[in-house]
Amino acid sequence: RNNSLTSLNLPRLKKTGNDFLCDNISFASLSLPQLKHVGDGFLFRNDSLTSLNLPRLEKTGNDFLCDNNSLVSLKLPQLKQVGDGFLVRNDTLTSLNLPRLEKTGNDFLLRNDSLTSLNLPQLRKVGNYFLFHNDSLTSLNLPHLEEAGNDFLFRNTSLRSLVLPRLKEVGSDFLGRNNSLT
Repeated sequence: RNNSLTSLNLPRLKKTGNDFLCDNISFASLSLPQLKHVGDGFLFRNDSLTSLNLPRLEKTGNDFLCDNNSLVSLKLPQLKQVGDGFLVRNDTLTSLNLPRLEKTGNDFLLRNDSLTSLNLPQLRKVGNYFLFHNDSLTSLNLPHLEEAGNDFLFRNTSLRSLVLPRLKEVGSDFLGRNNSLT
């Protein structure tokens, strides 16, 4: 924990272990252009970070970007797989494009109340609690999704349109409490 650190540039870092930059409430700038893999606890509770670009990141561990309430821009163009606890409680993020993401763990995008746009064109498999309580998302198209775990799309009260042309298997509580879905 270091509340006075505001900026960090690690141009050659390719992999992190657990608890990387957690509880640094003043952290506002980060450059990790070569980072490909992160362990558990990456950027957990950093309320000053507004933008993050990880151009080479392919895989995350658990608890990636949780409780970062100032994050408005996130770019992860090479991300293919995420662990549990991906983007939990990031109330200012409005748009997310993950063009190569294929698989998620549990707790993917929980309580991101400002999220209005989500692009996951290659997503094939999701764990439990996928898109739980994201009240601003109105439509979702998952053209390659084949398998969904428990509590898939639970309490997304503004969701009106959902396209899942390849879905073959779902767990329990599928589409629970999506009041606007027609």
